[in-house]
Amino acid sequence: MGYIQLLGTGGTIASRGSGDAGSVATDAAADLARDVYGELRVSTRDVLRTNSFRLTLGDLRLIAEAAQEALLDRGTDGVVVTHGTD
Repeated sequence: MGYIQLLGTGGTIASRGSGDAGSVATDAAADLARDVYGELRVSTRDVLRTNSFRLTLGDLRLIAEAAQEALLDRGTDGVVVTHGTD
């Protein structure tokens, strides 16, 4: 059985309509992984919950560090970083 770590960072994939405010990144990583099937174990971690246009260089560094940390776990077969299209 494979082990995947899913790192949520916000963006379009995690966004939902918020009336007059437009779309806002609200969904957690666990929400995005809910429909994963098969012989995979998936753990989730919310690194950020930020819209794409608000990402800073510091945020990108935080994402890179989270991915590196996940890869250091010898039991991990893969890391998925979710975000959007902006």
